[in-house]
Amino acid sequence: MLDVSWVDEQLERVRTATATMQTAPDYALLCICRDHLAGKEPKRRDPSMMDTAPTLDQVEAALSAITVTTAAERDGMDDAMTWGKILAGEIKQPGSFSLRTLDTIRNLSQKEAEIFQKTLPLVMEGDGDWFVTTKSSIHDRYGVTYEDIMILDECGLIISNGSVSLTITISKDSIIAHNTRYALLTEGLKGEKSFSFGIYSLTSAGKELLKILEYNPNDAYFNDFAEFVFKENMHSKLKIQPIQS
Repeated sequence: MLDVSWVDEQLERVRTATATMQTAPDYALLCICRDHLAGKEPKRRDPSMMDTAPTLDQVEAALSAITVTTAAERDGMDDAMTWGKILAGEIKQPGSFSLRTLDTIRNLSQKEAEIFQKTLPLVMEGDGDWFVTTKSSIHDRYGVTYEDIMILDECGLIISNGSVSLTITISKDSIIAHNTRYALLTEGLKGEKSFSFGIYSLTSAGKELLKILEYNPNDAYFNDFAEFVFKENMHSKLKIQPIQS
């Protein structure tokens, strides 16, 4: 059974281990789990017990002790730093995430976190929904496979029901979809027009994480998506324009 004592044992194991790209996020994750369990067991929640929880500074110190020599290690280090700060930050600022999102984060494996991180550059917003296109020939081209989507569905970050279609009805020139850098808009629209395409939507937990994770939108992917929408919707006139910061 998962209880405070078991988590304390795991924390001690991680504390005494040699620093790696995984130990710091593990450290923070265990602390959140411990805090959550301690909160469910008020009799065991006392100052002396909570003093053993690491701070955000301790997590960052553990990360800074890791030697990085290659580009691949540097990329992995960036991911570890991001997730470590997210998980440790929840201790420093309780309530940063909903309880459902915390449960999702606690159960994420390293592999699942890495898959979500590499998927973020493909995420767009349309009509209030954050999503990745279901067009496999597009997302496969940029390193996100259908298997990756299924894994993110299983861990509660994406809804992978392929039958979900987003339909946006526009009566004047407006945005169909956008990422944080570019927007896809109609141009010279006359009358009402509906645009439809399949989407894999982010869950509530996925959206919460999207807001605080660092990533760069993939411009080539966005261009391919725009071309796909253009071909699928009777060649309506569309344009891509930068979003003013």
